Amino acid sequence: MLLSENRSRFAKRDRWYTIGGLLLILLLITPSPKTVKNWLVQHGFVAHSTDRNTKNKQLLNALIDAPLKYLNADTNIPNLQLDIKYQDWMRLVADRKQALKEGQIPDQRSEVKASVSYLQNKYSAKVRLQGDLLDHVAAPLRWSLRVELKGKSSLLKVKRFALLSPNVRGNHAPLLFTKTLDVAGFDIISPQHIPVNLTVNGTPWGLMLLEEVFAKELLANNNRTEGLILKLEQATQNEDNSQLHKIFRPKVFQQRNAISDPSLNRQRKIALTLLSDFLNQRRKASDVFDSRKLGQYIATVDLWSAWHAFSWNNLRFYYNPHTAKLEPIQSDEALSPVPDKILLQPVSAQFPLIQAMLNDDKVKDQYDKALNHLITLVNNKKLPEQLDILQQQVIKKMQHGSPLLQGYNFDSLTAHAQCLADGCQSLPTMPTEWHRHVDTFSAELPWDLASKFRYSNNEKQLQLRNNNQAPVSIIDIVVSDKWGSEISLVDAPELPFILTRNQADGSLIIDNDEAYSIKLLSRQNNKKLQTYRFELGESATRFLPRPLPMQQESDVLAKYDFIQVQQDGWYFKPGNWQINDYLITPEDTRVYMPENTHLRFSKNAGMLIFGQLDIEGSTQYPVTLTASSKKNWQGIAVFGSGSKSTIQHLDMAASASPKQGNWQPRGALYMYDVDLNASDMTLRNNRSEDALNMVNSKFNLTKLLIENAYSDGFDCDFCKGTISDSQFNTVGVRSGGDAIDISGSNIIVRNSKFSQIRDKAISAGEHSSVDASNIQVNNAAFGIVAKDGSQVIAADIHAVDIKHYLFMSYMKKPFFGGASLQASSFNCDHCSNISMLQKNNYLSLDGQQQTAKKLNVKKLYTGSMRSDKPK
Repeated sequence: MLLSENRSRFAKRDRWYTIGGLLLILLLITPSPKTVKNWLVQHGFVAHSTDRNTKNKQLLNALIDAPLKYLNADTNIPNLQLDIKYQDWMRLVADRKQALKEGQIPDQRSEVKASVSYLQNKYSAKVRLQGDLLDHVAAPLRWSLRVELKGKSSLLKVKRFALLSPNVRGNHAPLLFTKTLDVAGFDIISPQHIPVNLTVNGTPWGLMLLEEVFAKELLANNNRTEGLILKLEQATQNEDNSQLHKIFRPKVFQQRNAISDPSLNRQRKIALTLLSDFLNQRRKASDVFDSRKLGQYIATVDLWSAWHAFSWNNLRFYYNPHTAKLEPIQSDEALSPVPDKILLQPVSAQFPLIQAMLNDDKVKDQYDKALNHLITLVNNKKLPEQLDILQQQVIKKMQHGSPLLQGYNFDSLTAHAQCLADGCQSLPTMPTEWHRHVDTFSAELPWDLASKFRYSNNEKQLQLRNNNQAPVSIIDIVVSDKWGSEISLVDAPELPFILTRNQADGSLIIDNDEAYSIKLLSRQNNKKLQTYRFELGESATRFLPRPLPMQQESDVLAKYDFIQVQQDGWYFKPGNWQINDYLITPEDTRVYMPENTHLRFSKNAGMLIFGQLDIEGSTQYPVTLTASSKKNWQGIAVFGSGSKSTIQHLDMAASASPKQGNWQPRGALYMYDVDLNASDMTLRNNRSEDALNMVNSKFNLTKLLIENAYSDGFDCDFCKGTISDSQFNTVGVRSGGDAIDISGSNIIVRNSKFSQIRDKAISAGEHSSVDASNIQVNNAAFGIVAKDGSQVIAADIHAVDIKHYLFMSYMKKPFFGGASLQASSFNCDHCSNISMLQKNNYLSLDGQQQTAKKLNVKKLYTGSMRSDKPK
């Protein structure tokens, strides 16, 4: 009995030890609630409600549906492989550890070498951690990485991109926002977001979101001319009586390249000054931003209550070098499927910076129009239906890696649209705890724009001001005259010298009457040397392409009695007239020139038209526009806002392109957003980069004659139109020499002749389309060229004396992909070669595909195709 009793006590104690051991093991292997939450989020779960019971029910359904979603996923998505050497990988690991310790990814982070493999191609790259907050690196895998491919390499139409765990961007949320803009017809720059599978050093990371970053490739993908992208950086901040004031310092992306390039640096000066002027309340929003696009973007954000896009550190803008205005860029909008986070009063009202934009009547008017349009699209079901179609497609691609991902219910969006239509007074405002708003704000310029080279006290002074938080070291100073010749200073400053942080003023006396420009070689924060340029009396925004205020119209035209002001515009009288000013019209002005009108322009004279240009010359009495002396004049520029212009029997000669301050378009006749119908138009003896330059326009050109073109003949970007029965004679007198040069455009060319062409008769680039037939080319370096993703069909081509190749298909910018050229029914006398096909492109002659050859494109463009564009 005792033995039995002892056994019983031992067995009881053993059971407790066993249970305790099992509980300890279970405790050790059971993940923490935080780990479970991270796992759910990483696999696509997003709560669609703030109610706990509803969330639990949603989670249960998501877990039940997940296996079937995983098995039925569309796995046909790009597979990327990222390889990083061990020692470099450990540098990224160290950055992540520091971030987890400090609560934020450090500003100074390692950038390491890597290779990216895609479709059996391998690319050299640079990689670093992406983002600021810990959600970018919270999981053991699937960290956010910033990747930049080296050289001219690109994949999936991007060169610079981020690889993000989808939950960081709300999974498919950015695609829904982009689709909203697309369905509404709002032309807002939007980055690509592409689901991909990623493997890092052999370890599968699974589903990631490839996000296009803010670089020139983003602009190209959105049909924008190469320009600059801006953001806001915080200089300082202070708080007084619970009011937060920030001083911002606007900055451009890829700043070093922008400063080094003279053209981009001119754009930089305008862009940064404009944005600073707005933040300092010196300019109205409509004078700084594209009112229509800004209104559309703000309205779309309000529709979704996507307040995150309005946070100052998420604002991004493109400087349009044509309009000299800023356009918004879609950025980090963070949509939510939760009704309580959508059904709010307009979130724009909670952000003083956004309200400052909407306080401008022009922006507010565009906002109201855009919001009403969006509401209509929601109410007629077009927008929800299109969003749902996209959502199903995207989720199917993402559910292999995010099987818990569920689609949005667009009923909340519909309810919010109805509420916005009714004024939304019944809904709450955005909770203040969601975001710390900036109550007041101002801006300061970078040190080189805050500094000036100008007359002061009858002396030429370089007034240096360093308002930055770091000192600037001036290493060298070079002074030149107006023609670029260097000048020696009698009393030159001792070099190097330091501009201390927050230095108010430090003036250098430039004791030479011929001094016109100054170059400073400087260094800041131990970074690479950078050259800054200053011109005497320069003002970044001395000239901006803006309509003439109506109240100034009578004063401007007082000395030009041959221009009659009528209700809809300016009407020229027939006759011979002299113009000595750069005339700018008010907004929505029709400029009409009848037959037998002859205008002569002095060196600094020209016209900038906001509206439409109608020229009605005749065979017997054409309209002529020319220079009044041997000096070239400033040409004609038209901002059409989509309006129709008509030109008949025009002879325009001896014109340069406008050079008004830092705004310098390329064409002697320059048109932006114009619908042009022209016949019998002659452009000759121009001294500009392009004789005719059209952007974002439509055209029908018949009997166009361009001759003695200084550089290129007709250049169009993002256009659509037809050229017929036209002639291009002696193109490229000094440099360049493309008769027709198009980018991102679709054109038809019929029955046209090309003679004495220094470079290419027809050049199609950057995803253009050309249909050319019955073409004669006589004495050209190259005939018809397709490059960079363009498609060209050429038939009935008759050529004589082609120096290099009649047909070419190649890539200059691999980012755009391969080109295609199909030629048929052609002949060529005295041609060096008929065709050249580079690998990864396509070229066929009379249906026969040609054999690809190795082509050194860099050598091509430093040799026979060297443009040497005029300054």
